[in-house]
Amino acid sequence: NRIKPGRASHRTSEMESPDYLKALRAALPDQSDVELELLAAHSPQLCRLTKKTRGAHRRRAMEMLWPNRVWHEWREQRVQSVQECLETKTKELMWIGSSNSNKSADMADIALTMWWSKPELTSIYVTSPYESATELGLWAYIIEQFESAQALHPKLPGKIRFSDSSIILYDRNPRSFIRVATVDQIGKLVGKKSRDFNEGNLIVLADELPAFSQMAGRNFLKTMPNLWSVPNMLLIGAGNFAETTDALGIACDPNEDDIPNGYEGFNADVHFRWRTKRRGLVLRFDGLQSPNVKAGKDIYPFVTT
Repeated sequence: NRIKPGRASHRTSEMESPDYLKALRAALPDQSDVELELLAAHSPQLCRLTKKTRGAHRRRAMEMLWPNRVWHEWREQRVQSVQECLETKTKELMWIGSSNSNKSADMADIALTMWWSKPELTSIYVTSPYESATELGLWAYIIEQFESAQALHPKLPGKIRFSDSSIILYDRNPRSFIRVATVDQIGKLVGKKSRDFNEGNLIVLADELPAFSQMAGRNFLKTMPNLWSVPNMLLIGAGNFAETTDALGIACDPNEDDIPNGYEGFNADVHFRWRTKRRGLVLRFDGLQSPNVKAGKDIYPFVTT
């Protein structure tokens, strides 16, 4: 999602603080602008002071954290979909689309903003079907974007612990982390009690869902209903759709109120968003609807052409 690789520009830090942050700074004088935006993205109470939506604060924070990231229609839709799920208590969100629709990069950015909004009470598990999960894909994006944001905003909390592929707030805090985990490890979350997360967030990120073995994918999805009792739980899954019977296909199975006859009634020219039988939300990023294709020219070199 970047125009070019390299360290982010410092132009955001040179901007004047918007007027709506003055009310927040009066109550929180020691917080930087980006920290205030992150706090407001988590707090309806703070939004009443700023008269901005939580989604607007999240976008502003992301623009400050990664100023070289390019905003386009698909990125905006993904950010809004996460905010919608958080506010409506929707437990599962699926993004389907080709490998060059930037799902993984956006998932990494959004995960970091959710963690930095309330790091002391936010647990994020990152799972992948690949043994190289700590070196490639989503986890690699998370590490890259964590380091990039901290270089620009040194006050941001957290540190990378390479020994167990995690990001932690500080040692011995069992609730504050972003951590690579296997499907089996996530399954053990079933034993957690919902009251443990009444004030925090439990986020599960599952990239490349079609690449999970059939058994692993099904077992993974079977654990999710046991976590729905956690008030602030959200599963974000993604992949390039392959089969209606694999993990992604099962997770995206349409609710017939949105798509009559389910997959049998699916129309590729019409259906880009629907609710699922599992009470989740699906966003579909069709290459023929890419920002480049719709513009008739290649505006963004990293998106489907």
